[in-house]
Amino acid sequence: MGDKYMKMMLMTDNQKLKKLLHLTFQRDSGFIDVLQDYQLAERFLKRWPSEWEILLLDQPTDHDLAQMLQLKRTNRHLKIIVLARQIDPAVLIHWTKFPPDLILAPEISLQDLIQKCEQMLVPTIQAPDDYPTLRSLQPQKNGRICLNPDEFNIVVDREIVVALRPKEFELISYLVQAPGRVFTREELMREIWQYKYFADDRTIDTHIKNLRKKIPFPCIATVWGVGYKYDETQNMG
Repeated sequence: MGDKYMKMMLMTDNQKLKKLLHLTFQRDSGFIDVLQDYQLAERFLKRWPSEWEILLLDQPTDHDLAQMLQLKRTNRHLKIIVLARQIDPAVLIHWTKFPPDLILAPEISLQDLIQKCEQMLVPTIQAPDDYPTLRSLQPQKNGRICLNPDEFNIVVDREIVVALRPKEFELISYLVQAPGRVFTREELMREIWQYKYFADDRTIDTHIKNLRKKIPFPCIATVWGVGYKYDETQNMG
């Protein structure tokens, strides 16, 4: 990726494409989230509009494409790239004001795809973290932490609201479901990032490091050579 730091959301169920792009982004210090649920993707993009620069849609249905193109009404910086053999002209005519930024053949090589993405990048300003006010929560309390899935934040000791990124929230939610249980990196990668045959320690470790910085008390313990566990009784020194 050269000197460019790319932030991408990929919508696909293609395991090969998912793995290749993930490897490329990890190697070149990029940032990629892979999703299959378009409604969830829409929620993320509306909640954190500056979190991603490129939305890559792998052969979406006409309905999903139209749904994603609507996001450009509010996310003007978002670049939408579509991998598709054919798109219904009615969809593009209906959204002439916000068409895809680029339409590519699904057979495009990975190198050419990355190059096309890089050419579309422009400098962006990172929005400040949004710390929402504490409002009516559906309590999912685990010890000192209360999970708030509607806002993707956690509430510590009933008063401290901690805003998290989507994968950070998924990770802490997964750990707190079984306090004291050790989860391997492979299990976390499989369950949260949906990779069955590939795991990169840096991905997990980076998100754990971020969570430790944000949560105001030690609660994630490292079990060396195995993985991580949620433990509010630990002494991190």
